[in-house]
Amino acid sequence: MQDSPSRSSHKTGAVFTPLKWCKWVIAKYHVLQAWRDGAIVFDPTAGTGNFLEALVAAAKESGVEVTDSMIRRLYGVEIETRFVQQFFSKMKLSYRITFPLANFIRADYLFWPETVQADIVLANPPWMNFTEFPESYKEKLKPLFREYGLVGKERPIILGNSRVDVAALVISRCVREHLREGGKAFIFMPLSVLLNDGAHEEFRSYEVKGVPFHIAEVFDFGRKKIFDNVSTSYCFCALERNKRQRFPVPYYVCTKKDTWNRQVALPLRNPRDSWVIHTDNDQEAARLVIPHISVPKFSKPRQGINTCGANSVYIFDRIIEKRPCSLTLANQHVTDVRLPRKLVFPLLSAEQFHKSVSPPSRFILVPHDPLTGRPLHQDDLERMPDAWEYLLSVQERLAHRKGVMINSWIRRGFWWALLGVGPYSFAPYKIVWEAYGRSTFNPRIFSSCELGLWQANNALQAFMPFHERLQAESIISRLRDSSIQFWLESHRTGGSCNWAQPGRIKKFLCFDQAEGSTQRAGQLEVGWTDSSSPTL
Repeated sequence: MQDSPSRSSHKTGAVFTPLKWCKWVIAKYHVLQAWRDGAIVFDPTAGTGNFLEALVAAAKESGVEVTDSMIRRLYGVEIETRFVQQFFSKMKLSYRITFPLANFIRADYLFWPETVQADIVLANPPWMNFTEFPESYKEKLKPLFREYGLVGKERPIILGNSRVDVAALVISRCVREHLREGGKAFIFMPLSVLLNDGAHEEFRSYEVKGVPFHIAEVFDFGRKKIFDNVSTSYCFCALERNKRQRFPVPYYVCTKKDTWNRQVALPLRNPRDSWVIHTDNDQEAARLVIPHISVPKFSKPRQGINTCGANSVYIFDRIIEKRPCSLTLANQHVTDVRLPRKLVFPLLSAEQFHKSVSPPSRFILVPHDPLTGRPLHQDDLERMPDAWEYLLSVQERLAHRKGVMINSWIRRGFWWALLGVGPYSFAPYKIVWEAYGRSTFNPRIFSSCELGLWQANNALQAFMPFHERLQAESIISRLRDSSIQFWLESHRTGGSCNWAQPGRIKKFLCFDQAEGSTQRAGQLEVGWTDSSSPTL
């Protein structure tokens, strides 16, 4: 228990559901009637118990007598002692109810050993992903992510799956272990579980240890703020155990007038893909054609160079002096660093995408072999005294960077290594686009300038490398088709960090195949439903 993180100490971990919205869920899904008729209700990450309190409050407001047997059918688990105490206090003071101590437990739900079987789960799991936990707690969580099928068998958790939300783990465990057959769960959660690529593909198998579940409908709050101090995009969804997932899913988007605009959601191409949201009528959405562009495997989309938190070491914003074989550079941390020209490259920034001609304003040190993409060996660097002297001056900082992948290089003695560098980084032509925080897909071709080959900057930009300009021009003409913009907008991630990252663009590509230019979206189990748009 000591290793379990405090949700209240994290900027997004503790996100408590306002009582108003707890009551909204209870009224919409007739939870009060089910509870009165004998249903067991459970909140696995209860906080101060707002969902359970809302049930009691709704009963009293409706004139329903809250009996001892009804109270004994309410269960909650919460990791924070003070939140548990607050729950017991408000039940006593506000409702004159002595809540059973055994029914509201101080524990880490993910390791809670009890076997309560609920008819209804009401939940708002912590909004954190695997990377945000302390290292000791990560080691405890890894077996659970594997046990509940949230990490692919051949994909270690240190790779793309490391961004999986703990909400997905809570939901999976709750569905499998603490929800009865045919039981229902009503959950607030980050939209990333449904709309982001990569990390949540395994959750979107819609099955936990052989038990299927069905996401029946989703309510996307858009810009409506129901949680304080939260920038994460979030939604509410209704799930049902022991029912196979079918598409499309009714998907309601909150309007400025506080009504719900009914749309439909379905995976882009394969059942585990991130969802796309359509405003067209259902049958038309099923027939939409997804671009499928053939490209060489070498040209698959990639993120730019990653310094692993050491931008001030590798990235410079001023050239003090130019010489035939060296550059003297500076940034706000260092005033003059002389480095070999062959290790310094122009780094793309927003200026290059929004001006027809813009010279480089940022420069990056890349101590890697352009033929292999691997970090240069020490003896190679020692033959470049300026570079080696500079790297030695920042060795301690570089050797203490965090992250499993960079540490695999550091442990082998390559503490000057970068991530996201390979032969592709030195391709003569790149199709590059802004992948982070944008709402318009605007790819451009970059080759070289006076200072060498342009490089993309980590998650801010993504790129596809090419050996020939004609090939790059052919592909970019397809990427600029308006249908790509349409499909990206359908993911509802405009302006976010997931706007056009490599995994999303890969969905439109076919590697090393001569044919197959298009594919339809309807290769899924589809059953159309009809529903009117509710109000808040």
